[in-house]
Amino acid sequence: MSNIVDINWDKVIMMLQAHCSGTEIAAKLGIHEKTLYSRCKKDQKLDFISFKAQKRESGKTILKMSQFESAVKDKNIAMQIWLGKQLLGQRDKKDIEQKNINPIEVEIIENKSKE
Repeated sequence: MSNIVDINWDKVIMMLQAHCSGTEIAAKLGIHEKTLYSRCKKDQKLDFISFKAQKRESGKTILKMSQFESAVKDKNIAMQIWLGKQLLGQRDKKDIEQKNINPIEVEIIENKSKE
C-alpha cells in the first residue's frame, strides 16, 4: 500500500495563476502545506517559492491578454479606456479653475469659520 498523495498539478498551477497561497492550495487539495512544498521540489524540480512566482507571472499574462482581447475583439469600451490609462498613460482631462484670492481675505474667511 502506497502512502504517496496524488497531486493534481494542473489544479495547483491554475490556483497559483489566480494568486492563491500555498496554504490555500494545500487546504483545497486536502493535504498539509509541507507535503505540497516537498512534492513540488520532487515533481516539478523547483522549490515552491520559485514555482509559485513563475505561475503567478503566467497568471498575470493570461489576465492581461484576456483584458486586451475584451477591449479589442469584444469592443469593450470601458476596458479600452482602462487599458489606455494603464498602459498608455492616458487620463481624463480635468478643468481646474484657479481663483485669485487675496491672502487677507483667506485669513478673514478662516477666522469666521472658527467662530
